[in-house]
Amino acid sequence: MKTRIYRDYFKNLNAETNIDMPEIGERRFLRVNTSKRSDGLLTTSVSVSERNADGSGYTHALFRDFFKTVLKEKVRCTEKAVAKQHEQVLQHISSFKEEATRHYGVAA
Repeated sequence: MKTRIYRDYFKNLNAETNIDMPEIGERRFLRVNTSKRSDGLLTTSVSVSERNADGSGYTHALFRDFFKTVLKEKVRCTEKAVAKQHEQVLQHISSFKEEATRHYGVAA
């Protein structure tokens, strides 16, 4: 499990961690993402996506695939704040993995 902290195209800080989930599908993974949203809150969300067969990217089907907003805070978006909030969510990753497997009807 490796976390990547980076600036996106608009120079906004993001933290992202991808965790393979073979129990729900060969190419599926749990994606934890922390970034500042348009409402000004630093937000961390957890979702399940599927890698493309050719490895060129991934897809997430809205309203079908698992998605959950986990934590929102009104803080200044610094690298330290992004890393701290992201780490807080990663400490509870096992419970989110269980929720995701239940979402797809698979026993954890």
